[in-house]
Amino acid sequence: MSSRLDTAFYDLGRLDLLAEKDSPIHRLDPRAKVLTTLLFIIYVVSFDKYEIARLLPFFLFPAFLIGIADLPFKYLLRKLILVSPFVLFIGIFNPFFDQDILL
Repeated sequence: MSSRLDTAFYDLGRLDLLAEKDSPIHRLDPRAKVLTTLLFIIYVVSFDKYEIARLLPFFLFPAFLIGIADLPFKYLLRKLILVSPFVLFIGIFNPFFDQDILL
């Protein structure tokens, strides 16, 4: 139990260290970052769910931000892998809600 707690505190400390970096993204006003994130989410959600080709450029924006902010890709990938089972679990129910025949 103590090992998990130590790991959680270490992870919080690492997030604080990442937040204190000095990059162009870190120097931006937080309100601008929140507004940009909201606009990004609105644009992505406004597309139809079958327009995958038109959504592909939107994958470049987070990759660009990760590169500019000099964030460790391996650390972010580990966090993404941690969340991915929940996303997959929600995706399992898609055939029950989306019953349109495409082909």
